[in-house]
Amino acid sequence: MRRRERDATLARFEQPLEDGLVEAHLILERIECPACALMIERRLGELDGVRQALVNVSTNRLVVRYARSPGATLDLSRILEFIESMGYGAQPYDPARQELSLQREQRAQLRRLLIAGFLCAQIMMLSSALYYGDWWGMEPQFRELFSWSALVLCIPVLGYCASSFYAGAWRGLRYRQPGMDLPVALGLSIAFAGSVHALLGGGGSLYFESVAMFVFFLLLARYLEFLARKRSAMGVEALLQERPTMALRIDPHSGAAEVVAASSLQPGERVRVLPGEGIPADGRILTGQSSVDRSLLTGESMPLPVKAGDEVLAGTVNHESTLELEVVRGCDDSVLAQIHSLVERARQHRPPIAALADRLAGWFVLAVLLLAALVAALWYVHQPERWLAVTVAMLVVTCPCALSLATPAAIAAVTGRLAGLGLVPIRGRTIEALAEVDHFVLDKTGTLTRGEAELVSISTFVDGALDRLETLELRPGTTRNSYLADQLQDEYEAGSDAGGTTDTDATQVRSVHSDSDLALAAALEQHSEHPLARAILKEAGERFEERLGQLQASDVQVEPGAGVQGTIDGSRLFVGSLDFVQRALADRPGLADLRSVLREVLDNPDGDSLVLLADENSVRSVFRLRDELRDDALSFVTRLQRMGIQPLIFSGDNLSAVSSVARRLDGVDFLAELTPADKHARLQALAAAGHRVGMLGDGVNDAPVLAAASVSVAMGGGTQIARVASDALLLSERLESLADAILLARRSRRIIKQNLVWALCYNAMALPAAALGVVAPWMAAIGMSASSLIVVGNSLTLLAAKRPTAERRPRADSARLAPGVESTTTA
Repeated sequence: MRRRERDATLARFEQPLEDGLVEAHLILERIECPACALMIERRLGELDGVRQALVNVSTNRLVVRYARSPGATLDLSRILEFIESMGYGAQPYDPARQELSLQREQRAQLRRLLIAGFLCAQIMMLSSALYYGDWWGMEPQFRELFSWSALVLCIPVLGYCASSFYAGAWRGLRYRQPGMDLPVALGLSIAFAGSVHALLGGGGSLYFESVAMFVFFLLLARYLEFLARKRSAMGVEALLQERPTMALRIDPHSGAAEVVAASSLQPGERVRVLPGEGIPADGRILTGQSSVDRSLLTGESMPLPVKAGDEVLAGTVNHESTLELEVVRGCDDSVLAQIHSLVERARQHRPPIAALADRLAGWFVLAVLLLAALVAALWYVHQPERWLAVTVAMLVVTCPCALSLATPAAIAAVTGRLAGLGLVPIRGRTIEALAEVDHFVLDKTGTLTRGEAELVSISTFVDGALDRLETLELRPGTTRNSYLADQLQDEYEAGSDAGGTTDTDATQVRSVHSDSDLALAAALEQHSEHPLARAILKEAGERFEERLGQLQASDVQVEPGAGVQGTIDGSRLFVGSLDFVQRALADRPGLADLRSVLREVLDNPDGDSLVLLADENSVRSVFRLRDELRDDALSFVTRLQRMGIQPLIFSGDNLSAVSSVARRLDGVDFLAELTPADKHARLQALAAAGHRVGMLGDGVNDAPVLAAASVSVAMGGGTQIARVASDALLLSERLESLADAILLARRSRRIIKQNLVWALCYNAMALPAAALGVVAPWMAAIGMSASSLIVVGNSLTLLAAKRPTAERRPRADSARLAPGVESTTTA
């Protein structure tokens, strides 16, 4: 019964995946070094049904994916038992539980370190007295007392303080996966056994103080390394730790507020958020008006004004006044939780260079053991009095951990820093690929522009007749097409002369026609996620929300980045770009070339975006939308150029709109009126020419195109995060955060190379020096400890708060883009 209850409880931590697989996230305990992680991965991989096991040494997290089917013997309970049988602890992941686990491990390491330090100091005092007696003489009874006292004090140092080294060495031998603990345990054992042999009358020197010093320095290095890895992981863990743990839930009957755990909130419940408090769950504002601080999610310190009807996210902070919210997503489904899950998934990725380093570290240990045995034999033959010291120094001085930590430590640090910039890596290759890009393709709408387009005018062809055009200006101060203005003026004057309609009547007629088409367009656009679609929906909702709800489109087909088609009241309608509508009307008489037929309507001096509505027979309306550039768009493009990255604008918008944006960005190369297939083909052409191409765009609409890029970044999608098809998600509203991320990725690549070079050079110099007897045992202990600390410390420089400095490189020559990629450059 208890077994079934435990299995049912653990099943809550299994996340279903595709193809019948499930994924579980576990917290590991007693992970001492990368060799432990590699051992767990390999042993779990041998279990029948386990498809993948990945351990993150920085966070002590395990992600395991396995087949879970009815009647299967493999489940989470068995996996936990298997890990525990290896000598490690494991439990399902929970942020609070992990924090307790890390605190418990930190206390245990600190306790062993302090005891080792205290006993080492006592043994050193006794050894100093013995050294003094060698020079000035000492009574035999005192020499024997001090020597035996050193032995007694050394026993707990080995038996308790160094127990983790022996446990790790035994696991390495048991599972045929030797790590750094094996040579350390051998070195300590040989030094201790040789000292006991000398004490019992066998002759030779005592090394009890060296053993104690070895253990102390090794534990000190391991403790400092643990703190460094914990710090590097906190940038991401802070996402969930900063989330409020309690909330004021409003009783639906009495209206009274009660304090409940934030994790217990369910969709549909109402909560009250006081000024200065964190928002406990994703919700929609019912009453109140305030501003929220989104810095935890986006890195932006400027509060965002919010009002009734707006959606706010868990982890943001309410600033000014009380808000009442309706919960729309529970704790585990919140955007914050999704972001944390995506980042953790990316952190499990092990770059090829890290996998190679792990393999080299395993063979390196075996090579050191064989070499140490050979050197010990040679010294024993030629200088028997020194063989023990040389052998111990050789076993201790080598450090395969520095090699294994070189990449994971840097990846963990840079991932936490990127989260602080508002860039969330979704896939493991993101950091590597960002460091290598030399071209960056930028979408226009919602990327370089604010993504808050406004509908400024509607030009309607009455009854589908292209010679009967009516235009309704929706925003004061907008530029009207001179041809349309003249035509309308002629119509008004003719009507007045004939005693017909007045200007007011004409405006009302135009409003009726335009409102009808606006409602039809909105009914289709509600199936699209494109920024221009949202602008049309917003305008329609403000003008006639009730009527909009009555129009239902059927047989809807969405072509991402191009348009939407569907049937409303028996009529097939099309709304989207010029090319999209052109394809729909290509076989209609006189409409084979819409660009020519509608050249006066499409005249676009302001660079506005144009959306066309058509039925099966003709164009019905042209919607003109305006979207302003982001404040830092120009500085972002300039920084890319200074880094030697060629920015390119690929847009499906009309030529006038795209060229207008390119002019304001100092003549960036651009291609306009591209279909998603066109963008995909041009990205492939750039890649075929040997370029590493990045792309910044809409992760939902540009999904097929993003897949062709070496690295793809989607603008923050809020509730769409789970649907984003990209390598990274830019939550920050600042485009320059991406430029900072690229510089940080390049810096992390340099750090990884520095770490690997240091680890290889250190071992290449230290091992021969120890074999030649140049390195004393105490020097070997310090050197081995320092080598790991240098690698981790170098990686921690990535956490520095200072903003990355742009690298100056020659600007890429657009003429060398790729065969078949013609760039358009503004004058």
